[in-house]
Amino acid sequence: ERGLAAMSFLSGVDFSQFDPDKPMGEFKTNGMQTLLRTFKNAGPDATLREVVTKPNGQGFTHFVGTADQIAGQMQEAMEEIGGDGFLVTGHLKPRYINSIVDELVPALWKRQLTRREYSHPHLRDNMTAF
Repeated sequence: ERGLAAMSFLSGVDFSQFDPDKPMGEFKTNGMQTLLRTFKNAGPDATLREVVTKPNGQGFTHFVGTADQIAGQMQEAMEEIGGDGFLVTGHLKPRYINSIVDELVPALWKRQLTRREYSHPHLRDNMTAF
């Protein structure tokens, strides 16, 4: 249920309307497109339960370890599959956020995987500058 709630939040699709044990069929969303690809890649007969309960069923890559290990895993993922960033999910409580800011970001800096400063005063300009 927690996985379904997270998927609904990120995709904009109310997954409670689907029977979890029947094939999903087609649907469209303006939300997170990774979820849409996850369902398509699972095959036409995949059920919602199968997609959610298999490893990385939400279409996410999970990183576990020390900050330096996670930075390395993130680097490997980018080198292998490409992309332009990561979506951080989970229980976004202060302790979790602080560990990212205080531990993971410096580990990413050491690997030159994220900026130390911003060259523009506005977010939109900085988003396209990296």
